[in-house]
Amino acid sequence: MRIALAGEDRPAQRVAAALSEAGHLAAWFTAQYDQPRVASLAGKAGADLHPDTGLSDGTALKTTYDWLLTVNCARLVPAEVLDAYKGQALNLHNGPLPAYAGRHVTQWGIRNGESRFASTIHYLEPGIDTGDVVAETWYDIGPTETGLSLFDRSFRLGTELMLQVVETLAAGGPLPRRKQDLTLRHLYRHKDALDGRIDWRWSPRQVVDFIRAGNYAPLSSPTYTAHLAHADGSILVLRAEPIDAKGKPGEVLSAESEGLTVACGGGAVRLTQLKRDGKACTAPGLYDPGTILPGRDGV
Repeated sequence: MRIALAGEDRPAQRVAAALSEAGHLAAWFTAQYDQPRVASLAGKAGADLHPDTGLSDGTALKTTYDWLLTVNCARLVPAEVLDAYKGQALNLHNGPLPAYAGRHVTQWGIRNGESRFASTIHYLEPGIDTGDVVAETWYDIGPTETGLSLFDRSFRLGTELMLQVVETLAAGGPLPRRKQDLTLRHLYRHKDALDGRIDWRWSPRQVVDFIRAGNYAPLSSPTYTAHLAHADGSILVLRAEPIDAKGKPGEVLSAESEGLTVACGGGAVRLTQLKRDGKACTAPGLYDPGTILPGRDGV
């Protein structure tokens, strides 16, 4: 079975390596086609390597590939390409469908206070994450999970799921199909996840979840990192915990070696793992107690 893969970064590389080992990787469409790791994986498999523009310039139409798989692919696959594959195209989505369609969904899962999440394999259709579901795997979201750790785990488990699906296809077996109830669909867009300002009217739990969802350390966040306004530039915040204290939303209650304690809706949080100008910094001296930190909409 000859499979064409489209996608980027570690998630796509994991799938590429597994497909290569199984003897199925025949082509790879990626914006990272000139990276040594990508070239090495494709070369080992003897796979055709194309820029991801090949999905829209007609290259993908001139193929003898049996299936198209997309994994962490930022480029929409045109309808004419999907037509060429005659319904034999699948996507690995790192969230449960239809509730978490779109981008950065693991981040939104943390922000929304979810305790369980899923990675999903579904048929590709012209819409975003709208096709019938083939398989899904559910797992718990830990209380200290970060944006990076959940993103990485979602695609690691999703890769295992995708390979199970590929084994079924290679054996000639049919795939199950479940239509999505699109009345339950929520589409998360990149532009909706770029604001790293904290709303101090949020509950302590909401503030903590917002901060950890934006924490991709030691990598850079693809969207936001929670930050505080400061006269010398923004202070990045990577971790927080609820504290039993009260004050006006945004009021600095203390700035000690343990962290910066700030009041929020119904309680307070202690902010730790602070950074300024890319370097770790400590809370003492950053703000005077009683300072009201600005939040979203100036609140």
